[in-house]
Amino acid sequence: MDLDLFMLIRETAFIIIAVPLFYLSVDSLLRLRKRKLASSRIFLRGKLLLKASRSLVLSTLFGLIGAVALLFWSMNPLEVYRVTAGCSLIVFLTLILYFTYCFRNVLKG
Repeated sequence: MDLDLFMLIRETAFIIIAVPLFYLSVDSLLRLRKRKLASSRIFLRGKLLLKASRSLVLSTLFGLIGAVALLFWSMNPLEVYRVTAGCSLIVFLTLILYFTYCFRNVLKG
């Protein structure tokens, strides 16, 4: 098995981002169970929700860039495609983490 440095950094970043993302997602889902309270907080904290939504839209852009780079890498295995895909997917996950953090703060009150 050939382990390169970029693969090690990428997978470490994925694990570091995934742990708090899981925690924040579960916490947000538990807070959404109180429907009346959650809907009023979403209404009252519209600016923070808008900020979270922007990060979600931007994350889809980086996810798309990563997917296209992986497609190009599968057709022509150049390192630049692999590195571009890895970096854009790390940014994708980071923006999803930021969205989840902001959304949890909206629900937290």
